[in-house]
Amino acid sequence: MATRRWELDLEDGRHTVELVHEYLSGRRTVSVDGETVFHQDEQVLDFGSKHPVSIGGHEGVVRIRTTGLTFHYSLLVDGRSFGKGEKVSTGG
Repeated sequence: MATRRWELDLEDGRHTVELVHEYLSGRRTVSVDGETVFHQDEQVLDFGSKHPVSIGGHEGVVRIRTTGLTFHYSLLVDGRSFGKGEKVSTGG
């Protein structure tokens, strides 16, 4: 399972976008400022995906891409990339 978090400072304040991706089942959840905006339970074949999000009046896209062996995660806001996001510890 992979979890990524992006923290953005926009003109209306700080926003957090979080992605939880269970790559074995294809399950994914996208949250903006703690509120779930997308959830998909299972996907048999996971070829990646794009998930549009609204962030403080800005248009964003959470993108999951795969090479077939690994997954890569990025966030675009108003066409600008915010990179891979920081890995979030799941405890331990």
